[in-house]
Amino acid sequence: MSFGKVLASVLLGLLSIYLLCCALGPKDLNVERSTLMDASPEEVFEQVNELRNWEKWSPWAAKDPDIKLSYANLSAGTNGKYSWDGPVVGKGSLEILQSTPPKSLKTKLLIDGFDGESYGSWSFEPEKDGTKVTWGMDGDNLPFMLRGMMMIMGQKKAMIQDFDQGLANIKTLVEG
Repeated sequence: MSFGKVLASVLLGLLSIYLLCCALGPKDLNVERSTLMDASPEEVFEQVNELRNWEKWSPWAAKDPDIKLSYANLSAGTNGKYSWDGPVVGKGSLEILQSTPPKSLKTKLLIDGFDGESYGSWSFEPEKDGTKVTWGMDGDNLPFMLRGMMMIMGQKKAMIQDFDQGLANIKTLVEG
């Protein structure tokens, strides 16, 4: 068999495996993480509600020291918005859709190059020892060709690690 035929067979095999991963991969990406912080709901809420604070605790800002952040006229509360552009984390924007001090936030995440939207949620529940903070994200209807990459690269596991790191960073800020 010629080299060209072997190469074509290998490439066809790899493409078939990838398409199978796309078919079996997740259609949705849902992550939720929680932690207890020794701080009031108001203190923790402010770290998330004011988007300018995110660069202090965001795991993605730490991964991309050359990231460029820009803020809309309103950077806190409902309709607060910021965007980023970085060589590591790419380009996107986040908008606060609903801010209910000091109980909850709903956000919308747009990432350039992806057609879908993801929605974030935050809750701040008083506990006897502080505040239970829960950070979640729902991304629905992932594009077919992206599902294989999400499955192969373990994207959900990476997001869980990022959410845990972000919550740990906030905890350090509010408890320090």
